[in-house]
Amino acid sequence: MAPVNPDFAHFLELREKQPLLQSGEFDFELDSQPDDLSFGYVPPPVDIEPWTKSQPELILQSALPARFDLRDIGRLTSVKNQGGCGACWAFAMLGSIESNLMPDENWNFSEDNMKNLHGFDYDACEGGNHMMATAYLARGMGPVLESEDVYETGSRSSPIFPARKWIRNVVFLPKRTGSQDNDAIKRAVMTHGGVYVSLYMTTSSSWYNSTNKALYYAGSSKPNHAVVVVGWDDNYPAANFPSRPAGDGAFIIKNSYGTHFGQSGYFYVSYHDLTLAKQGSSAYSFGAAPAGGYANVYQHDFLGWTSTYGFRSTDVSYASIFQAKTNEEIFAVSTYSAFPGTRYTISVYRDPADGIEDPGGPETEVSGVFPEAGLFTVDLPRPVRMEPCEAFSVVVEISAPTGARYIIPVEKAFAGYSTGATAKAGQSVARRSGGNWYDFGAEGLDVCIKAFGRPIAGQTDSDQTLCPELAPVIVSGGKDGGGGGGGGGCSLSSAARLGPEWLLLPGALLVSRIWRRFGRGRRR
Repeated sequence: MAPVNPDFAHFLELREKQPLLQSGEFDFELDSQPDDLSFGYVPPPVDIEPWTKSQPELILQSALPARFDLRDIGRLTSVKNQGGCGACWAFAMLGSIESNLMPDENWNFSEDNMKNLHGFDYDACEGGNHMMATAYLARGMGPVLESEDVYETGSRSSPIFPARKWIRNVVFLPKRTGSQDNDAIKRAVMTHGGVYVSLYMTTSSSWYNSTNKALYYAGSSKPNHAVVVVGWDDNYPAANFPSRPAGDGAFIIKNSYGTHFGQSGYFYVSYHDLTLAKQGSSAYSFGAAPAGGYANVYQHDFLGWTSTYGFRSTDVSYASIFQAKTNEEIFAVSTYSAFPGTRYTISVYRDPADGIEDPGGPETEVSGVFPEAGLFTVDLPRPVRMEPCEAFSVVVEISAPTGARYIIPVEKAFAGYSTGATAKAGQSVARRSGGNWYDFGAEGLDVCIKAFGRPIAGQTDSDQTLCPELAPVIVSGGKDGGGGGGGGGCSLSSAARLGPEWLLLPGALLVSRIWRRFGRGRRR
């Protein structure tokens, strides 16, 4: 199993000593605040490793301007206010997505729905991160409209609404390695809109200049807040910060403290800040599709990527086994990539002979390269037609860059984070290239694969069929020299185990147990 993000381990230690503080307990008028208190940011257990791009890739990149601001080109939605609730992560993630969709589409998505239905171990106002947000989006629960689920700091449960967009891709940028390691974030802002980042937020007069609205933190505290990078100024004077950094330059930040904070909700953070995107990965989305792009999503990884597994090899395969619920066609697959430049081949097998693969080959297959780490959705070149109750498998074969060790994204149950993750034998398997299949499900792991189904053109939509439970796939392989792993699964949304209690909602296959778990719209 990949080592746990040290910031996550540090967070758990602190949480044992003291309860999480909500952002409302932070008085922005004070000049000091206790260190290591959360204002909405929870470090994820997965640590995105820095990875150097090849020289040809760097040569092809164009020069960046000295200054850029998304406000100048009308690519930002309004500043919002998280109030007395540790929901900065939801505001930052949805603010980034809203920016990505502009200027062609102007959306106002519901942070309330995300903070209430994320599915992890925390209360609605105890915080979160971009990977929790991505799991919520990837399983088809959002984003939903603000008008459908209006933000309330005191709300702890929300109704389930159909997602208004299909968020197909979310990139996780690695940590900045220094004050000049800014190009990845800058290019993402220019190309895709605002970028989610974490930082240590303080209004202490030692670090924050309330006149210039400029923050430079050089202390030892960990990130406690999530915001959106919306631009930069390479010539922003170092003299504008109360503690002078080593050089000029600052990012322009959109906050979620309302328009009374900073410059109408915006402020500057020095390139030399020791926490901004340096102790946690950044995130942005692209390629969102209209709502209703799919009818069913088949998935075992309800909580998404929470750990990474390795077989001491850069060439591995992993697979999920599902069961169709209606006459439909499987037309797209999503998974996570742990490293930029990872090559993939995705294959779909219909009623495979051994439960995973078939000697006759796959029904369809597609290959390519994941450009970054993160969640990616791949359209299949030829959709696979399925009949009700028919088994199918999705096999992902990947070849990671030389030196990569932990490369299989899995869902793992972590105490204090993702204890809702569960798994079942015979539904998730993996192997190194040329090795035997290893049953991850039997070890409490689920690989992160989703398959998307839609009605077959020209055919009348059919009702969902209640199918007998699939027999688990039996594999003979042991750990095959595996380097450990992590992950649970999530039976809450596994299409292979549907029964009368399951509920189909437009755009996603969800479970009535989700409805019961998060409430039926009651607020308290």
